[in-house]
Amino acid sequence: MQIDLSIILNGISLLVTLHIFRNTLRRDLFRARFEQLIFPLFDMLEPYLYKDVSTVPLDKMFSLFKSQKSLSSAWLIEKMYYLETENTQDSYDAVCRLLVVEYSKLSLSLGYGLHWPSYCINRKQYKTNLLFALYVFFWTSALIASLALFGFAVYNISLILK
Repeated sequence: MQIDLSIILNGISLLVTLHIFRNTLRRDLFRARFEQLIFPLFDMLEPYLYKDVSTVPLDKMFSLFKSQKSLSSAWLIEKMYYLETENTQDSYDAVCRLLVVEYSKLSLSLGYGLHWPSYCINRKQYKTNLLFALYVFFWTSALIASLALFGFAVYNISLILK
């Protein structure tokens, strides 16, 4: 049975093209979301993260959020709704947690990197010491796992090339 190589190559090129197209669209959406919503919100709230809700400029925050709401995740819309209707410390802390997670996730996926733990410690950007320790543990574990996978891949490639 003879397999036509051109059919296989066309199939592979189609899959690669679809992958590139899909990732380009997602990256553009992530960049717009980061630059127009998440970063401005984080930048505005950074001095107030996990502080008393009465000291936070909520009107400016809601104004910015509502002007870019179409770029928001469903979770952020929900947390902002609860903060606007209830205006409690718990609802504000939930917005802070989600904003830090989304900022970190988008920063990492766009290649901007993460804030170092010392940065968060110096600015007291954590609710409790336990949550901060879990945050550091999670990112340290993720770093170790990625380094282990990279080492495993390099080792296997070196075996193949021998």
